[in-house]
Amino acid sequence: MTAMGQELEEARARLVTRRAHNVEKWKADPGLLRIARGAYLETDDQWKPWERARMIGLARALWVLQMNPSHLMTMETAALLHGLPLIGSQEQVHIATGRTGGQRRTHVRGRTARSDSDLVIRRYAHGVPDSEISETHGIRVVTRERLMLDMARFRPAQESLPVTDAALRSLTNSSRFRREKAKADAAPIQRRLMERLDEIPGQRGVRRARDVLFYTNPLAESPGESQMRWILLALGLPAPIAQKHVTVQEEHFYPDLWIEILKLGFEYDGLAKYNLDTRDGRSAFMQEKRRDDLLISAGKRPHHLIQEDVATIDAGRKALERCVGADALRRYTPRPLLLAR
Repeated sequence: MTAMGQELEEARARLVTRRAHNVEKWKADPGLLRIARGAYLETDDQWKPWERARMIGLARALWVLQMNPSHLMTMETAALLHGLPLIGSQEQVHIATGRTGGQRRTHVRGRTARSDSDLVIRRYAHGVPDSEISETHGIRVVTRERLMLDMARFRPAQESLPVTDAALRSLTNSSRFRREKAKADAAPIQRRLMERLDEIPGQRGVRRARDVLFYTNPLAESPGESQMRWILLALGLPAPIAQKHVTVQEEHFYPDLWIEILKLGFEYDGLAKYNLDTRDGRSAFMQEKRRDDLLISAGKRPHHLIQEDVATIDAGRKALERCVGADALRRYTPRPLLLAR
């Protein structure tokens, strides 16, 4: 069973509904989290925040499918079911209805609730042809290509780029060790998506989608790397190379991002990478320090950014001012479509 299959099975086992369970169970258990009207989730105190959000999203999707198994999942819910990383909300269920009339919303506390924190279901009037519908674990979802197109159009670049990067990476099975093959495999997919945008000129989000899909890169290896590249691009720096092969003193390195004209490298460091309380964390720290020393000796400047540095454009600007200097950063012209909300 795949990792996604296991997650779905766990979500299904933890989902408690009025229809399927004894009423006393959900009335008497204070540990149940209400996730929709008549639906609850058995939570685990050991879950990390992102694990909790994913499980709520999957459980809510399963609850929606109990009411109508033929629903077509789109946007963030499709990304979740395809196993792709998300920066935005994972807890809401996104459904393509194929009808006209814009968006409709369903809240956990009923129709009068207005808070987005209570939002359970978003319905989109997306007409999706059969050729852009796939199935995962018995659930109907838009294909990864269609998902790339919709996310690029309807979500800010900060949220869509990690999804489009990961989707293109999974479609091409790209690797840093096969750069040319990755580019060759990605090119026809990006070309098809651009042609789709040509068919709908002037519609909502098309101009932004062109930029997002143009800069989508299958060599991005984590959502943090995608966010870091978004910061560099949005603030107008030259387009960085992902996972560039750099050789120093016969040793081989692959900086997450590399700007050739500036001889400047960037690394995204996740929270657990340098946990000095563990042997692996101490080893990773020493290896990274040695690599940085070698790169500096060769005139190549590595810089390390963390999640707080890429969470917002203002934080990213401050981080880059530390890296390249405020005066140097002001020489670049931001890319407005990548900044648009």
